[in-house]
Amino acid sequence: MWCQLFSEPSGGSDLAALRTKAEQDGNGWKLNGQKVWTSWAQYCDYGVIVARNDPTVAKHKGLTYFWVDMKAPGVEVRPIKLAGGDSHVNEVFFDDVKMTDEQRMGPVGGGFGVALHTLMIERYIATDSAGFGPHLDLFIDLAREVEINEKPALEDGRIRSAIARNYAMRSGLEAITSRAMKMMEAGMQPGPEGSLQKLVAVRSRQKLSELAIDLQGTTGLAFDPHAFVKEDWSTSWLNAPTGRIAGGSDEVLLNTIAEKILGLPQDHRPDKGVPFNMIPA
Repeated sequence: MWCQLFSEPSGGSDLAALRTKAEQDGNGWKLNGQKVWTSWAQYCDYGVIVARNDPTVAKHKGLTYFWVDMKAPGVEVRPIKLAGGDSHVNEVFFDDVKMTDEQRMGPVGGGFGVALHTLMIERYIATDSAGFGPHLDLFIDLAREVEINEKPALEDGRIRSAIARNYAMRSGLEAITSRAMKMMEAGMQPGPEGSLQKLVAVRSRQKLSELAIDLQGTTGLAFDPHAFVKEDWSTSWLNAPTGRIAGGSDEVLLNTIAEKILGLPQDHRPDKGVPFNMIPA
C-alpha cells in the first residue's frame, strides 16, 4: 500500500509552501519535516513525497519528488481522530530519514510538476460523481419512505427537482471522468477538468446529505460511528467538509478552473518569483 505525503501544517492548501527538507547526503538524501492529513499512512509500506531541496529559489522551483519507505528509521506516524470518530488520516514525522538517489522521481527541482500530475489523477480516482457519498438510488428510496404533507416525499415537486438536478450533474461528471480515463489509457495526461469533478461532486453530496437528514426529521440526527459514508446520510454529511478540503480546497479548485479551463488571469501573488527563504513566515 502507498500513501501520498503532500499537505503540511504550515502550508494550508498551498502545496508549494511546504517546508519539509530534502538535503543531499553523500550519494543520497536526508529527509526532515512533517506532513499532515495523510490518508491510511498507518497501514502503508511506501509513500510518495514532495520536499524542498533548495530554499534559495522561487517556491515552485525548489521542490523534488521522491518515494519513501514508510518503515524506514526516523519515520513516525500518528493517527488523527476526526469528528466522525474514525482515524484514517495521520500526521507523519521525518527525522533524518535516509533515501537513495534511486528514490527520486523526476528531476531535482522539478517536483512541483510531478506533484501537479499526481493531483490531476487524484481528483478523478479519489472521488466519484457522488462525491464519495451515498448513491442517488438511496435518496430515492428514502424519498419513497418519508412523507411531506402526508404524502410520499417522492411526489413533492421540490424533491423530484433535487433528484433530477443531481442525476444530470452526476451524469455529466461521469462523462468527464470516463474521458479522462480514456486519455490515461492512451498514455495522455488528464486535463484540469478533475478540479470540476471534485468541486461539484463533494459540494452536491453535502447538500443532498443535508436534505436527506431534513426529510427524516429528528430521526435523521441519529449517528452510528460505525456506519459507512456511502450508505448513511448522517455520516456522509458529517464527513463532507473533509472532502471539501482534502486534495485541494474549494478555493484552490475554483482558481484552477478559472485559470486552466476558463483562461482567466491569475490572482495577484505577492510571493511570485521571490526566493522561498525571503518569504515572511
